[in-house]
Amino acid sequence: MNAQPIVQLLAVGLGMALSAAAQGPAPAAPRRPALAPPETGKPPYELHCLPCHGEKGQGDGKAAVFLYPQPRDFTRGLFKIRTTPSGSLPTDQDLFETLGRGMPGSAMPGFSQLPARERWALVSYLKTLVEAYQYRQPEAPVRVTPASLKSTRALALGKEMYRKMECFKCHGETGVGDGPSAAELLDDWEIPIRVRDFTDGTYKGGPADRDLYLRFTTGMTGSPMPAYSDDKMTAGERWALVHYVQSLRRPDRPVVVPPPNGLVTAARATGALPADPFAAAWKQVAAVDIPLAVLWQRSETVSAVRLRALYNQEEIAFLLEWRDARPDTASSKTEEFRDAVALQFALPSKQPLTFVGMGHRQGPANIWHWKSDWQAQLAQAAPLYPNQHSDFYPFETGFLTGRDAGNPFSAASRATPVENLAAIGFGTLEPQREQVIQGQGLWSDGRWHVVLRRALKAAGKNDVAFAPGATVPFALACWDGEHGDRDGQKMVSTWYRLRLASGPATRAD
Repeated sequence: MNAQPIVQLLAVGLGMALSAAAQGPAPAAPRRPALAPPETGKPPYELHCLPCHGEKGQGDGKAAVFLYPQPRDFTRGLFKIRTTPSGSLPTDQDLFETLGRGMPGSAMPGFSQLPARERWALVSYLKTLVEAYQYRQPEAPVRVTPASLKSTRALALGKEMYRKMECFKCHGETGVGDGPSAAELLDDWEIPIRVRDFTDGTYKGGPADRDLYLRFTTGMTGSPMPAYSDDKMTAGERWALVHYVQSLRRPDRPVVVPPPNGLVTAARATGALPADPFAAAWKQVAAVDIPLAVLWQRSETVSAVRLRALYNQEEIAFLLEWRDARPDTASSKTEEFRDAVALQFALPSKQPLTFVGMGHRQGPANIWHWKSDWQAQLAQAAPLYPNQHSDFYPFETGFLTGRDAGNPFSAASRATPVENLAAIGFGTLEPQREQVIQGQGLWSDGRWHVVLRRALKAAGKNDVAFAPGATVPFALACWDGEHGDRDGQKMVSTWYRLRLASGPATRAD
């Protein structure tokens, strides 16, 4: 039994802390209005989906090279997340909910920030890319029976079913995805897959009890994960298996609840904004968790970054915190990679908000990139390799081409660990002339704590500007050097909206 990766771009979900609510009926998504003509879904498809899935939905967009596994080929008609029986197409409601939720644990982001009518239009257009929809209809959704109570007896029955259905052969005895068959599994595209780690508590179709019940009942088309319908397991046995699998979640994997309606508020403050990640002022600011999706599949990922934001009359500051078992602060050797985090802001554009990756020509992106190795260099009293210049170059100047050309990576000293960047699409990332972002990052007790600060006013044409009451689209990215993250191999969020509150101010200093 296996629930393995599918691709596109980011998000994570709810978990066992919500189990009481999760066992009830799933919240009803907005029902589709009058059927939208498919052509109304083509523009949003081109804006949000084409970069990964390609013009004809074959999974060959420009972003596909940065993703593993590659994005789903819609034309095959194989969809993992459904409420319909094994072998059936998903219902329109299934597609709509997947677009809103995304596929946590994969690179497919959620698009809950899009209006419901736009997501319904996407559903209509998406179906035109799938030939199977032209000659057959989805079967009726399977019935989800009322959930059984979680009890010692239910857990014992679930553990028995875990053995009987041979779930351990893929997912392992303890659910970490290390079963004897795990290394041999391929999807229907003959691509090696990574078996789902139950202890992480992240699932592509959602982590609520009802979600897992549906996965066990319907299977995951296109993957080795089979369907355990009534001829294999009773409804009671499936619920017992749900309870047992949920019990395998590690306690250090918290519930990730994204901000409601995708809106994050920066609190208004008086006094100087804190530069120290552990300053008392941050405890007065409400925190939100921003779910991340991993673009290059692996077992250990950062599921979310916790964000707090403060602003005063002159500046804005962000505190970003995430779990990382080991600080990686060196990148001088080819086998070394640093930890890092970045905030990306969409600059004003006449074109609607588009694909989350690196902006576009009509809508540049401003990126604030904190680098742990730059932070370490600032903290060092002496260079990491004090003799490297004299060892390899006979003169101080003229031979240090990177430094003499103004390459920020070759700088002999630094004023800030945060690089101010701009981009208008893939391959266009470049440092800005105005390096005006300050920051400080500290690693403590298995977590990074990073503060980013800048003036509210934009220093250049490709710098984001902030104003009280105004809303700015933003996204997050995170790199874990221990696992080889660099460049496009990273974890990302979808778009969210930052609004500067205009209410009463709190004291920051």
